[in-house]
Amino acid sequence: MFNDEEKLLLTEKLQNRLNKDGYVQVICDEERSQYLNKEKAIERLTTLLTKALQKPKVRKPTKVSKAAKAARLDSKKRQSVKKENRKNDFGE
Repeated sequence: MFNDEEKLLLTEKLQNRLNKDGYVQVICDEERSQYLNKEKAIERLTTLLTKALQKPKVRKPTKVSKAAKAARLDSKKRQSVKKENRKNDFGE
């Protein structure tokens, strides 16, 4: 069913869900019917396993564009000029 790599990944990801025998236990007691509870438990187990087997996407590092850098520096320059003009008014 699962290869060795997948089994290792599942044991790492589902460590807190394993019992002392190493089995994953899913419990559902929402319905009054045993059949419906079994169906819900199986559904939960399949979603749990599929989420555990998904590998996260690798983040590709990106650089800030030259236009974005220039815009940031320009806004900083305008802010500093604005504050510098405020200082000059108090000196007189």
